[in-house]
Amino acid sequence: MEAKLTDGSSHFGHVVLLATGNEAPPNAHGRCGASPWQEPLQAGVASDDAVLIVGSGLTMVDYVLSLLAAGHRGPITAISRHGLLPHPHRRVVPLRIDAAEVPLGTDVSHLLHWLRGLVRHARSLGQDWRQIVDALRPFTRDIWQNWPDPAKQRFLRHARAWWDVHRHRTAPEIDQRLRAAIAVGQVKVLAGKIASITVQPQGATVIYRRRGSAEIRTIRVDKIVECTGVSVSPRHSSNPVLQSLLQQGLIRPDPIGIGLDVTPDCAVIDRHGKASSKLFAVGPLTRGRFWETIAIPDIRVQCAELANRIRDRSLIAAE
Repeated sequence: MEAKLTDGSSHFGHVVLLATGNEAPPNAHGRCGASPWQEPLQAGVASDDAVLIVGSGLTMVDYVLSLLAAGHRGPITAISRHGLLPHPHRRVVPLRIDAAEVPLGTDVSHLLHWLRGLVRHARSLGQDWRQIVDALRPFTRDIWQNWPDPAKQRFLRHARAWWDVHRHRTAPEIDQRLRAAIAVGQVKVLAGKIASITVQPQGATVIYRRRGSAEIRTIRVDKIVECTGVSVSPRHSSNPVLQSLLQQGLIRPDPIGIGLDVTPDCAVIDRHGKASSKLFAVGPLTRGRFWETIAIPDIRVQCAELANRIRDRSLIAAE
């Protein structure tokens, strides 16, 4: 396969691996938009700017820490549907869960009911809920893949935020810094839904509704940062490589539209449903198939398994 670069050069390979990682959401706010992947000063965020962060997960935490490290003095408001913050991490020993105990193939509500029961039992024994969540890690791929597409979509709409704050945690010292900024009022975290954002010559007006309230509220901000996580679908990607492959029909989105359609061996599937023997993908691009492919430990295992398969295939072909 041939890859052409913007400088006009070409590179050839027998196997191509797509490992483009997370992609920032497109800037929908013009001069008021700032990328979460840029340092605040590089993105034009002044130290006194009022900053609105859409989302309250790990990306938000990272960006708030970047603002504070840059000496930011203006107010910072983070808003998300549930207003949930990632929990702090603690060193724990995962409890043992037998594979036969995991209710594979059941609906999302039944699985969550089972999981809450385990947590309640662990707490009654003086144990930490983190021991249960960490014990479930070996089974998350099987749980995800045993759900039909409608169940996966329900999980993304209704349970993902709760899972993320328990599964993807912050280091204790980072959590302390964030909580300290919240305590003094520099950072506010709101549970609510944004109704509209109007960009004006100076800043933007944001209309939103707090969760559980019918009252419409308005705030004025100078910069808006989208930190809603890895939600960019391949069809809306700004990556020219992915767009080129889509136009050629060499790749297609997965059935629920959050990544690429791939086989269990990470081979991409083209528009006709045929798996490629030369083109593979790893990491967040494959979350529709595997889900837990965002954290570095999970990606490292995925890459090692794929490398072994490619090596074994090469050895067979050489015999």
